[in-house]
Amino acid sequence: MVWDNEAPGLIAAMRENGIEKFTFSSGWSRAVETAWLFQKNGCALEGLAEICSRYTEFGSDEHEKACGYLFRVGA
Repeated sequence: MVWDNEAPGLIAAMRENGIEKFTFSSGWSRAVETAWLFQKNGCALEGLAEICSRYTEFGSDEHEKACGYLFRVGA
């Protein structure tokens, strides 16, 4: 989870490090509020993306698939 006061610094760090796009995923019901924080701080929601989760499939080294928001970092 990203707190309200953390979003501006996080996005500024992405800009400083040349990050143009990022994904955000969360199982929390407040994920849409976090997405709104990113948008309010200059990021644009481009859509949804399939990403690898941090969990591996049982009996495998393959990571489970998850869905996430895809954002573009604004200038």
